Amino acid sequence: MKSLSVFPMSCYKNKVYGLVITFVALVALLAVSHGPLPFIQASADEQFNLFFAVVTFGLYMIAWSKEKNDDERVQKIRAKAMQVGLGVMVTSILALIFCIDVLAIKKHEVTTLSGIELALMLDFGLGAYLTVFYIGLFFDPAWMYNDDTVMVNLKKNKLFFVIYFLAVLVLFVLIFLLRKK
Repeated sequence: MKSLSVFPMSCYKNKVYGLVITFVALVALLAVSHGPLPFIQASADEQFNLFFAVVTFGLYMIAWSKEKNDDERVQKIRAKAMQVGLGVMVTSILALIFCIDVLAIKKHEVTTLSGIELALMLDFGLGAYLTVFYIGLFFDPAWMYNDDTVMVNLKKNKLFFVIYFLAVLVLFVLIFLLRKK
């Protein structure tokens, strides 16, 4: 019986295309953060939004592409990573909304989320999904997916948490570099 999928997985070739698109767009984002690109007739903010959307598109191409060997282990890792990514995304959106509400109460004014802030939260969740998926897939072949307590899982999967910490650190450095003008 075929499984029902809202977003069917595309072929492995699209993953490679997604990697290229994401890399080129990230390089362009870093360049735009230091000033607008002269060969594109748009303001620096418009260029930033454009390349941010291209990064998001590339990440989705990567996330919804099959692996070369897409077996049952890969599907289990993908399911667990999707749970983590969704949890990170929802938590970060709720935290951002809470922080904005607290600031609005302090300043006695109404504040809203911009589209770029919401897109950043979606990309953050997608990045968490991709990070957990590829760490589980490539760095720890004996990955233990069970419902143990946090400390037991920390002891079993030390390499994962070290690599995850480094990936989050790199993400924050990239965000800092993109914000710096």
